[in-house]
Amino acid sequence: MEFVPIRDLCASPKKVTLHLKRDGRVVITNNGRPAAIMIDVDSSSFEETLTDLKRIQAKRALKELQIAAVKNGVSKMTMAEIDAEIADTRSERKNRDALRGEA
Repeated sequence: MEFVPIRDLCASPKKVTLHLKRDGRVVITNNGRPAAIMIDVDSSSFEETLTDLKRIQAKRALKELQIAAVKNGVSKMTMAEIDAEIADTRSERKNRDALRGEA
């Protein structure tokens, strides 16, 4: 996999495109650190590739939420505690909406 500084992308986009066609992906760096990944797609696989990327982002977000839940202790909540939290939130929302005249 080729690592290309962002300044090279700006100065020589055709060169980067050639790397992309050859390797299928290129990592764009900014100050030596990975900043973006370019992947080769064509019109027939674009939508599928986009769907795959969204799936990867969703998995990453879920993993981050799970890690945060373990760190702050909410992963150990019982079902009764979860139900109570939901009820409290719904009650607060209902009261807030009633004060705004949105009930």
